[in-house]
Amino acid sequence: MSKTRVSIVTCVNDNDKYESCARESLAESCQNESAELIAVDNTGNLLSAPRALNDGLKRARANIVVCCHQDVIFPPNWVENLLEQITVIEQTQKNWGVLGTFGVAENGMFAGHIIDVHGHFWCEPLPAEVQSLDEHCLIMRKDSGLNFDENLGGFHLYGADLCLEALSKGMSNFAIDAPVKHLSGGKVDADFFETADRLYKKWKQLNTPLPVIQTTCKMIRLQSGLKGLISYRIARIKRKRRRKKVKKLLQAGYDYTTLRHDSI
Repeated sequence: MSKTRVSIVTCVNDNDKYESCARESLAESCQNESAELIAVDNTGNLLSAPRALNDGLKRARANIVVCCHQDVIFPPNWVENLLEQITVIEQTQKNWGVLGTFGVAENGMFAGHIIDVHGHFWCEPLPAEVQSLDEHCLIMRKDSGLNFDENLGGFHLYGADLCLEALSKGMSNFAIDAPVKHLSGGKVDADFFETADRLYKKWKQLNTPLPVIQTTCKMIRLQSGLKGLISYRIARIKRKRRRKKVKKLLQAGYDYTTLRHDSI
């Protein structure tokens, strides 16, 4: 019987970066066989991120599958930390959907724990239910039946779409306290907006669990018609008010390691 408890899938288009970041930082976990690494070769970006990650999911031996970017660095004992967070969540939510290290809480505030090019963000309390999770590190269960929508295509918003799929099936999503270091930031480019348009067209035809989804980069309307427009404008107003309050707190000496997402 395999001792592998976690499969870690990465879409790789820069093997040197992958080797020096994800693979090197997880070497100890692989040596004791608690984790396996699955690198999906995407040289030349011939595959979309959803297609590449689905290929990795099919190859995964463990039920717990982590999908991470190639430039993520995992601290020592990260796999054990992840499993501890899952134990905490499963005390109340056995049928969880997607987990991640950073995302947007139900009230629109950041939630999670990450170090990236923008700084150190530790937004407690954690674990926290979220509406979306950043794609740099997503965790799911093979037996949940979730997978990435290859019709979405591209390299953006597949995490937000996966969270919506989970919500539509009655599963909750969580940001957890299992920090990683991500060596790049989000890129909002033409491909992002093209993918956002496909996301909107998909969910406006379905029974979307959210009229608007807020990601770490942008807010995206999912519901068509006047009702969807009103929901979008209300969400924008609330986000503007929260950001104004956060700005004042930061000016008063707080930082993103002391702000609590549930108090703003």
